[in-house]
Amino acid sequence: MGVIPVGISFGIIARQGGLESWQAILMSIIVIAGASQIMAVGMLVQGASIPAIIFATFLINLRHLIMSTYVMNRLKEKGLLKKMALAYVLVDETFALFSMSEESEDDDKFMFGINVVLGVSWIVSTMIGCIALSVLPETISKSLGIAFYASFIAILMPNIRKNMQLFLVVLITGIINSIFGMFFSSSTALILSILTGAGIGMFIIKDQERGV
Repeated sequence: MGVIPVGISFGIIARQGGLESWQAILMSIIVIAGASQIMAVGMLVQGASIPAIIFATFLINLRHLIMSTYVMNRLKEKGLLKKMALAYVLVDETFALFSMSEESEDDDKFMFGINVVLGVSWIVSTMIGCIALSVLPETISKSLGIAFYASFIAILMPNIRKNMQLFLVVLITGIINSIFGMFFSSSTALILSILTGAGIGMFIIKDQERGV
C-alpha cells in the first residue's frame, strides 16, 4: 500500500516534467527505483547530461550493494539465473520484508512473491499517475505531485527524532547543496552535495560510535 501513492506521484511528476506516458511507464518497468526515477526526471527537466544522471543514480543506489549482499547470501544455494531474476526488483521495501523473515528453503519463492506484488503495484500505480494528470483537475494533480517528497519526510522524521546526528547531516547536506547551487549547475551541485554529505556523515557516525 505504501508503494502505490509514491508510484502515482512519480507518474504525475514524470508527465509534468515532459515525459510521455509510455516513457514514464517504461522507466518504472526498467528501473523500479522511486528515488532514482524522481531524481532522474528532475535532472532531465534541469537539462542535466546523461552521464551526470547516471552517476547521481549510481551514488543514490550504492545502498543496494549492501542489501544485495545480504539477500544473495541467503540465496547462495540457488542458481545464478534465479538469483539474477530475483535481484531485479530488489528495493528498500522488498529488502525490509525479506530481511525480517526467517530463513527457509523457500526463500526464493518468498522473494519472488514480494517482487511480483511490489513490481506490479509500482508499474500500475505509475500508469494511474500518468492517467490522473489528464483526468484530474490541475489543482489536485499538482497536489499529488508532492506525495513522493512527503513520503521521504515521513521515513526520515522517526529516525531524526532518535538520532540528532542524522538531522545534523541532513541539515548540513541541504546547506551545502544550496551553496554549491550558486556556483555549479543543479545536477553538479546535487552530486557534489551527496558526496560531501555522505563523507561528513561517515565521520559523525564514527565519532558517535566511539562515544566522542
